[in-house]
Amino acid sequence: MAYVYGGPGKMSAMAMGPAEKNHEAMMKNAKKVPDNTVFFMRNGSLYSASGRLDPTGNFYVN
Repeated sequence: MAYVYGGPGKMSAMAMGPAEKNHEAMMKNAKKVPDNTVFFMRNGSLYSASGRLDPTGNFYVN
């Protein structure tokens, strides 16, 4: 499954083709997302921050 951010308000999920070449092509320039990375939207743009959210939604920097 691939998750795609296509711009403000455009987030989608789609199945990837089963061919190994698809996965290899995508992994060529991929970077692992660090643990405790929070993704969020603000004014239609996608952001990330290193930290954690508690069960009530409060954000803490590690």
